Amino acid sequence: MNYSTNLSEVASLFLPRNQFIFFRVISISRKIKAEYTTNGLEVRMTHKLYQLDAFTRVPFKGNPAAVCLLAGPQPEEWMQALATEMNLSETAFLLPEDGGWRLRWFTPATEVDLCGHATLASAMVLFELHPSLRTQPIRFYTRSGELRARWVDEAVELDFPAMTYKPVSYEPQLADILGFPPINAVFSGDYI
Repeated sequence: MNYSTNLSEVASLFLPRNQFIFFRVISISRKIKAEYTTNGLEVRMTHKLYQLDAFTRVPFKGNPAAVCLLAGPQPEEWMQALATEMNLSETAFLLPEDGGWRLRWFTPATEVDLCGHATLASAMVLFELHPSLRTQPIRFYTRSGELRARWVDEAVELDFPAMTYKPVSYEPQLADILGFPPINAVFSGDYI
C-alpha cells in the first residue's frame, strides 16, 4: 500500500450567528484495489482513500471521517464493506458526475441520507487535491438533494438544504407526558 500523510489546519464550518468550528485535517491516504466479478466481467480498479479528523486543532481528536475517491462506479455491497472495514461513524464515497460529484455516506452498518462532517471532509479533500475548484462551488448530488461547498476566506462553507416543516396533530395526553402543553407540533423527515 502507498501511504502519505499531510497535516495542516485547513478550514472552518460556518454556523448560525457567526460561530465557527475550526478543524485540522489529518489526511492519511492509501490506494485500495477493488476486484470483483459483475455480469461475467472481472473488474479491477484502484481508488484513493483518505481519513480526516474534523472539528479539532489537535491531531487524532475530533470527528473522523473517511473519504474514498472512486475510480469508477462500485456496487453498494462493496462500499458498505469498505465502510464496515474503516469502522468510522461515516465513510464518504465520491464519484465525478455531471459537472459535480455523486456523494454517498455509509456508516459501518448502513447507508445514510446526510452527514455534515463527512461532507466537509469530502469538500476539503477535493479543494486540497484540486485548488482550481476553489473558484466556484462544488456540487454534490446526494439522496438528500444537491449540496454545495464553497471555498471562502481559506475555509469551507457548506450549503445544506433547509428542513421543511408540516403541522401535525397530537393526542391530548401528550401534554401530560411532557409535563407542559405543546404550543405546536410539526413534522420534518424522521423528526417530530
